[in-house]
Amino acid sequence: MRTMRAALPCVLALCGAFASSAVAGSLPVERSDEVTSQDVPLTFELQKIEWNVVNNYVQLWGRISNSTHRKYEWVHITFTLYDAQGKLLEREGTYVDGLDLPPGKLSYIDVRIYSKGGRPARIEYKIQAD
Repeated sequence: MRTMRAALPCVLALCGAFASSAVAGSLPVERSDEVTSQDVPLTFELQKIEWNVVNNYVQLWGRISNSTHRKYEWVHITFTLYDAQGKLLEREGTYVDGLDLPPGKLSYIDVRIYSKGGRPARIEYKIQAD
């Protein structure tokens, strides 16, 4: 299991009467150990992560690259948020730009995941293709 730790920047943005902020600290983002027939050997690189305290969501930015010799179609990444006890908080995914990822190419992702259970303790991801 590959683990990435990203610092959560301390951000304060005032928007009318509402304030939103990201909590400083680190949050592990790991590739899921669960294997399915739709899993593909693509690489995800986390570039930025923020936690919005007021609206209870995590925002992730990153890129998915294809270093294989095969073109993958309908490539999507799914993120699963867990609390400190390992309880599932939320699951959300997104498709890469253009849906397909040819050999030697990369695609950027930007996903917002609302968490009804509060700030996650860890995040797992899976990269799959149809």
